Amino acid sequence: FSSQSLVSNSSTQPSDSYQDWADSPDVGDFLGRETDLNSLKEWIIGDRCRLIAVVGLPGKGKTSLTVKLAQEITGEFKGVIWRSLLNSLSVQDLIKDWILFLSHQEKTDLPDSLEQQICLLISYLKQNRYLFILDNVETILTTGTQGVKYKSGYENYHQLLEKIAEVSHQSCFLLTSRIKIRHLEKFAGQHQPVRFFQLGGLTVDPAKQLVQHKGEFLATETEWEQLINLYRGNPLALKLTACHIQNVFGGNIGEFLKNNSLFFQDIRELLDWHFQSSIPEENQILYWLAIHREPVSLLELKTHLVSPFSQHHLSDYLDCLQGRMLLEKTADQHRFTLQPVLMEYVTEKLIATVTQELIVGEFNLFNRYALMLATTKDYIKTSQIRTIIHPIIEALLAQFQTVSHLETHLQSLIRQTQEKSPLTTGYIGGNLINLLCTLE
Repeated sequence: FSSQSLVSNSSTQPSDSYQDWADSPDVGDFLGRETDLNSLKEWIIGDRCRLIAVVGLPGKGKTSLTVKLAQEITGEFKGVIWRSLLNSLSVQDLIKDWILFLSHQEKTDLPDSLEQQICLLISYLKQNRYLFILDNVETILTTGTQGVKYKSGYENYHQLLEKIAEVSHQSCFLLTSRIKIRHLEKFAGQHQPVRFFQLGGLTVDPAKQLVQHKGEFLATETEWEQLINLYRGNPLALKLTACHIQNVFGGNIGEFLKNNSLFFQDIRELLDWHFQSSIPEENQILYWLAIHREPVSLLELKTHLVSPFSQHHLSDYLDCLQGRMLLEKTADQHRFTLQPVLMEYVTEKLIATVTQELIVGEFNLFNRYALMLATTKDYIKTSQIRTIIHPIIEALLAQFQTVSHLETHLQSLIRQTQEKSPLTTGYIGGNLINLLCTLE
């Protein structure tokens, strides 16, 4: 990552200003972020923040926002440098790259120790005002039972970022991440020089414009609003969906909505990241939220968890999920739920896994989750039967051909469970009975 050709392309910049954008993306398709841009400009120019982490779900437009922002405020800085961590650059290589940039390629003999290298970097940050953009920080982070940590080999980023956040200097660092960088929260605050900016989705009008860039679409205003709200204004999700609607539904948004399938292969790949980056204990919270179908409190969730260990650590799991922006909260901040498309994705994974467990007779999720909650409201039960129980039965009938054969198989599973695990705690019995009742 040696600095590339240095470009000065703004008449408002100081004559000695220089920039290194590396392989930063083009942001020509930039819509509806004026309020976000103005807020960040105020933090950087007015409040002189030295570190800002822009966090949000995949596809929200974090990278585009920071590039556009940097392009508009280059005149405030002696230099601008953009780097991505997609290739998991080591902290030593990154510091060397930054110091080469700051010294105009003159400082090549760096100190041996990391602490001395960071001190040298800070000395440059104090001399002049520079803007650094560090994209895709989540690629060096991992989640586990102890929360968000740095991946093996990248632990020294903890020391670097804390020093940048803690020590007074003139420069500003913009980070983007899908995951909140939790150890920086102790430096952050509304009136502090370190802040987190959680990026939301696009509002209806710019989101509509974004979709229309993909072609002609047929929809009422209500259908437009419904489509955009389903994906919570996520720009990438809307672009992918626009292509899908063009290819499969001839641009008819109403027909797509009637099909009751909010996601397809491209959207699944976008959402797969959530499950791949979560520990099983966090995923079980997502499953329960999908089963509930509406906002639920921490205490209600705790009553459903089979494991005492999971019950004890429930608040930690919710906190981690909040850090990855996976949960939505009610206005009173006391109840949790999932975004519509994520709820359908989690529901589909639950159905597919439970169906396979029922076919082979080996239970995991089928024992840990009640597919229909006995104590919930009637309209929620109806929703659970329609969205969970019926699809499982349909998939099982495709395997066992007739209702009679399926009934025989389910009854054999009951006998098998009674013989092998008569004292097992869980939901196997209730789930099998509900399946049989639905089959009448």
